[in-house]
Amino acid sequence: MAAIVNKMLRVIPKKDKIEDIDCHQICTNLAETGGELWEKVVYYINEEENCLDIKYKSRKGRGDLGIEDRPNQFDIWVIENSDGGDDIITCLNSHQYDLDAHYNTNLYCFEEIRIVGNQAGLLQDFYPHFFYFEQSNPPNYLQKALDTKDGNCIKLDQKGIYNAGTIYDVGEKFSRIPEALTKSAFFGPRQVPYFEAEFLLLSNQNYGLTDLIQSAVSDKFTKFDWDKNNLFEIQFWNKGRMVKKIETGQHWTYFNAEFFDNTIEQNWIEYLSLWKRGLV
Repeated sequence: MAAIVNKMLRVIPKKDKIEDIDCHQICTNLAETGGELWEKVVYYINEEENCLDIKYKSRKGRGDLGIEDRPNQFDIWVIENSDGGDDIITCLNSHQYDLDAHYNTNLYCFEEIRIVGNQAGLLQDFYPHFFYFEQSNPPNYLQKALDTKDGNCIKLDQKGIYNAGTIYDVGEKFSRIPEALTKSAFFGPRQVPYFEAEFLLLSNQNYGLTDLIQSAVSDKFTKFDWDKNNLFEIQFWNKGRMVKKIETGQHWTYFNAEFFDNTIEQNWIEYLSLWKRGLV
C-alpha cells in the first residue's frame, strides 16, 4: 500500500495581503489534485501573520496548490510525515534564500509545562518524588506555581526542544471539499495513538521537572506508589498555545498540535528572520 502522508503547509504571499488572495481556490486546487485524498483539506486564513495555513492527508502526499510556478509571488513551506517517524521540513523556494531547506528533520519547541489535577493530593504523594521538599515544604518555584494556580492547573517554566511526528487525523475522510477553520479549531490538539516525541534538550530551570517529564514518557509514573486519580493532564505550551498534551488516567491518551509557530529548524528560523523584516 502506498504511504499515507500528513502534510502541513504555510503559504506566504510576498507582495499581497493574504485576505486579498483566493485562498479557497488554492485549497480547492490541492483537493482536486490530491489523488486519493485520504482526509480533506482544512485551512486557516492567518491574517495576523499574513499567510495561509493548510493541513491535509493523501496517498504519497500528492496535491498541487496551483501556485508552485510563481516563486516571485509566494513562498511555500511544507512539513510532512509519512507513516510515522520524524517530521521533515522543506521550502520549495529555498534556492532563493541560499537555504539548505530540503527535507530536513524538523524540530519543535515548548516553553511551559502545565500540570492539571487535584493539587492538594499531588502535593502528598506525587510531587515529592520529583521536587525537593524541605520539612514537607515544596521548593519556592513549585510553591509560587501553586499560589498562582488557575483552578486545578499550575504553570511551570520549562523550555524544551524535540522532534515529533504529526500523524493525527486532520479532517473528514475522502472529502474533496476544502474547509476553512477558525484559529482555535485549526491549531487545536488532535489525538494520536502514542507519544511519539523525542526530547533532545530540556532546560533545568526548575529542578525535578525534567525528571517528571521523562518519567511520564518512559514509565507513566509506575515506579512508585501514588494516587493516580489526582493527576488529569500534562500539557506542553509555547507562546500561549498548547502544542502537546497527555491525558492521564486508566488509559493514557496523547494529543499533538505542532505547527510552524513552534518550529525551530535552522533554515526556518533563518527564513523567519528575513520574513519578519520584510526581506522576502
